[in-house]
Amino acid sequence: MKALVSAAAGLLLLVVTPTSTTRAQGCGGALIITVPSPKTSPPTGPFLAVGDSTTVKINLGSELITGGTQFLVHRVRYELDCNHLFALGLPCTDQGDIMSYDFTQTVGPSCVGGVNAGQPCGEQTGCPGGHCPSGGALVQCQGRTWTATAGGSANEVVFTPDTPIVLPPEQSASPTLNNCFISFQVKLESLEPTSGPNSDDTPQQVEVVAGLSTVIGTDGHADAECDNGDAVGISQSSGVVTCPACAACSACNTVTGKCDATPCSTSTTTSTTPTFSTSTTVTEPPTTTTSSTTSSTTIPSGCVLGGLPEDSLAGVECAIDGLRTTLNEPPQPACRGSGPCKHCSLEPTLDRVASLVMAAANTTSAKKCKRSLRMARLAAKSLSARVASLSRGKCLAPADRVTRLDAEAVDLANRTKALLKSHFCAGNQ
Repeated sequence: MKALVSAAAGLLLLVVTPTSTTRAQGCGGALIITVPSPKTSPPTGPFLAVGDSTTVKINLGSELITGGTQFLVHRVRYELDCNHLFALGLPCTDQGDIMSYDFTQTVGPSCVGGVNAGQPCGEQTGCPGGHCPSGGALVQCQGRTWTATAGGSANEVVFTPDTPIVLPPEQSASPTLNNCFISFQVKLESLEPTSGPNSDDTPQQVEVVAGLSTVIGTDGHADAECDNGDAVGISQSSGVVTCPACAACSACNTVTGKCDATPCSTSTTTSTTPTFSTSTTVTEPPTTTTSSTTSSTTIPSGCVLGGLPEDSLAGVECAIDGLRTTLNEPPQPACRGSGPCKHCSLEPTLDRVASLVMAAANTTSAKKCKRSLRMARLAAKSLSARVASLSRGKCLAPADRVTRLDAEAVDLANRTKALLKSHFCAGNQ
């Protein structure tokens, strides 16, 4: 069930699609939806991580009206998350429990957050350090409170003004002019699935839709009408840009949108009975006791690579974390030279390996698991070949780090291959 909360509860990316305008005979309306960056203080990053919220803004306007003088808005609809493989309209195809709306928030004429929190927005286009949920330059849109209710599905939120918004003809919906708008916050509950019926071709952008429906409501009105008797239907899509899926011992950097290595605690689990286990934190370095007397090295991210089977998921994830830690530890590997040495970035390919391995682990289909692991193996093999090529060309420095990167990339390629050939995917049925 989609989470619709009803309990008392240095970049800027602005996703804007062209103005949506619709005319029904002699009645024209306009609507623009914008989704700003989730972070409002420097450093500002455009990528939303799970648990983060962002502010959606909807600007309303009118077009030429034939045989009338008024454009009336009774309701505005918002679709929380939409599958990009299907039509982006009202309603759209729900993508699952990706985004949520908290119905306890107030969409009214008072500042939310910032130094003027709780104070009337007045005619200002924004509240310093916060935002104004409702208002605009037009007096018809000032001092209005909107009530949010669940729509025809769990994916739809319907906003209704205290009294209908009445606009004269040809009023721009431009966010720059800001004649008439509402804004509200939505929260990222989970990343988009990378496989299965709810997945689409934009896993790092959650499509959303805002609009006005011509369906007659219980009040006897369509969402928007003109006083000449015509109704108007409008819908416009936009997108919330999200972080990628990051492997264990790493987290998304919401500024860069990449997975950065994070410290991991080192622990071992000793089985005492078939149903109970005890966890012990290891604070001293270098060895881990297994059924044999083999000594293994703990990599900087915390997992013990030598103690993990080559064909295990934990071993592949540990190898990814180890390689990422080597890439990120200071000093950063320097790219020097020209020609083939100009393109030394290894993290995008490593991120792809991590994403594919996670997709294989999360799917319930053995076929999709195998497919993801085959792609992960190819990506890991490509990464290993790229490191070897850069090493031969003396493109990277310092030399000791290059040697480690080479060995770790080879190990990751071998472990990914071993996991593919194992019975790992057999359990995903």
